[in-house]
Amino acid sequence: MLRLLVIAVLAALAAQSQSPQPEVPRAPVASQTQPQLIYPCTAIRTGEAEAAPVASYVDESIPVLKKQVPTLRSIRVDAAPDPTASILDHTGEVLADLLHRIPNLIAKEEVRRTLDPGPPSSIPLGRRGGELEATQNDSTVTRYKSRDYVYRIEPGRGLAGTEILKEFRADAHGHPIDDSGLDPDSPRNIGFATSWLFFLPINRPESSFRYLGQQKIGKHDTFVVAFAQNPGHDRLNTVVDFGQGQCSTPRQGVAWVDQSSYRILRMQTDLISPLPAIPLTLLRSELDYIEVRIPERDLVLWLPATVKNSWQAPGISGDELHIYSHYRLFGSTIRIVPDTEIPPP
Repeated sequence: MLRLLVIAVLAALAAQSQSPQPEVPRAPVASQTQPQLIYPCTAIRTGEAEAAPVASYVDESIPVLKKQVPTLRSIRVDAAPDPTASILDHTGEVLADLLHRIPNLIAKEEVRRTLDPGPPSSIPLGRRGGELEATQNDSTVTRYKSRDYVYRIEPGRGLAGTEILKEFRADAHGHPIDDSGLDPDSPRNIGFATSWLFFLPINRPESSFRYLGQQKIGKHDTFVVAFAQNPGHDRLNTVVDFGQGQCSTPRQGVAWVDQSSYRILRMQTDLISPLPAIPLTLLRSELDYIEVRIPERDLVLWLPATVKNSWQAPGISGDELHIYSHYRLFGSTIRIVPDTEIPPP
């Protein structure tokens, strides 16, 4: 299973929830060479009847979608013949080429986590550099913590020999950051550079797609396409860490595709349905992409600029903003040791 997003939702949920603890299916003990199995979130048992399936973004009417995805309010629906297949073909070609060309990259990642609002006089405003920051409106202060990391994108090969991208973060000294959720101060999300994997030709049979219309995004005219993972296909599922273990869940979303270049400019992904066993009612990612130039390789890439993640559960909610900048080639310094420094055998 390919992990696109890991969110530590919330060890606090178990403490705050009045419902019984969910029963997590026990996976067989994995060997050192065998990865731990991750069960579907729907397999977690609570003793309550499961809710009826809900319609996905691919099935909903445009008026309903405008309420569910507020960014769609200005969408223009056209009556032309369905262009879904053509858009997917062109977009798939562009993304396959992008995946093939992405080198080993490094970037700056600023992560801002919103905290509970407080009274205007409770904290100072404008402190930065990993400290508390705040913005003030008429009656409250919105507080958030801001920390900087090193963000890495590394090309590689999957188990089947297919091209993949590995994503991870490090601190200012290059030490890996624990993304397991055990550290309460670590970022809750990872895996944004390849959120468009649904649109690769090799992955398209695993999801359903629907052309919604056209919309202006900044200076760009875009095609708007909804998508939802099909039942039984879990390679691209989201992995959720909910405090007692990990489980996987499918996603749905909307993509805004540039009409001239067929690059994905913006994406929003959501749960297909709430996960009452965790419990989790909302898990949303809103991604904006920018053009990135790598002059050493004469490359023009399309990579994340900002990612906003939001989650909600009974009695608790949160969000996290990731800001990416200064993309560049990753390089390491090699020191050649003279013969005189080599100790004798």
